[in-house]
Amino acid sequence: MSDIDLFADVDYDRFGFVPYMEMRDFLKGLFSRNVDVTTRNALHPDLKHRIINSAVKVFDEGQIDPVAA
Repeated sequence: MSDIDLFADVDYDRFGFVPYMEMRDFLKGLFSRNVDVTTRNALHPDLKHRIINSAVKVFDEGQIDPVAA
């Protein structure tokens, strides 16, 4: 079974390494699969346009309360 590749737009002032790892582990448990999470800025330049054009938006800003999650 293949992994799930995700990218996220994050506010670096509010979202650090520990929340990133917690999100990755949460998603891994949720999907029962390996999950790779990166940011839009970290996408490979040669692939970035194609990845963004084929992306499916799952959440918009404000849909998830990071304190409650």
